[in-house]
Formats: sequence, structure tokens, C-alpha cells
Amino acid sequence: MDDDAVLLKAVLSGQVCAIIAAFLNPFDVIKIRLQNQSPHSSHPQYKGFFSGLLQIYRQEGLTGWCRGLEASILREMTYSSVRIGAYEPIRNAISGGSVPEETSYSTKFLSALITGGKNFHSSSCSSVDLCCSDGSDIIY
Repeated sequence: MDDDAVLLKAVLSGQVCAIIAAFLNPFDVIKIRLQNQSPHSSHPQYKGFFSGLLQIYRQEGLTGWCRGLEASILREMTYSSVRIGAYEPIRNAISGGSVPEETSYSTKFLSALITGGKNFHSSSCSSVDLCCSDGSDIIY
């Protein structure tokens, strides 16, 4: 596969994952709010997952569901582009360029571990999480 095709695959995978992250963002918002509310409160602000989603929508509208959306999109575009785009070149490098159908399961597993595991992308992409957080989005 030529370099242009690998780059195109990486960019497209990042964009698709960013679109999915945008649709799933309201679930992240309520998940984080539920995690951050005091477990010892006699009157918790959010009683449950779906009632919390409705409560956020009623009180804040769509903007409440979109809290932290920019950071999620940027994270997915960088993280997924690297993770998915690097898989095939790394698999080819490990296998010596053999045909994908003839590549051993262990080579595919190692390639997936390198590109999707913490040892490769966390050094390059988790800094995006830090630089996108100004502290105001810790509690959505």
C-alpha cells in the first residue's frame, strides 16, 4: 500500500471516530457527572443515567450535552488516526511485507498491541488530552 493510501486511511479513520464521539458525547457528560457527584449525598443531583440525560437537556439544552466535545473530537482525530493508520505499516514491517492473508495471528496480534496498546499511542496522543483540558471541563 502506498503512502498516500495509508495517510488517507488514517485521516478517514480519525474523522469517522470523531463523528461517533460527537454522537456519544452526551453519554460521557452524564457518566462523568454521575461519577463526580458525592456518593454520600442524601439528595444527589442526578438520580440515574437516563433521568440525568433528561435533566441536563432540560436545564442546559443541547449545549449541556456538548460539554467537552471539542476535546473529545480532537482526541479521537489524533488517537484514532494514529492507532488505525499505523496498524498496517507496522504489521507489514513485522511480517516482512507478507500478504495480509498469510500473516500469522501472532504478528497481527503484536501489531494491534503496538498500535492500540498503551505502549505506542499514549506517549504521542495522551498529551492532547492534557493540553485540551484547561481545568474547567473536569466537572461537566
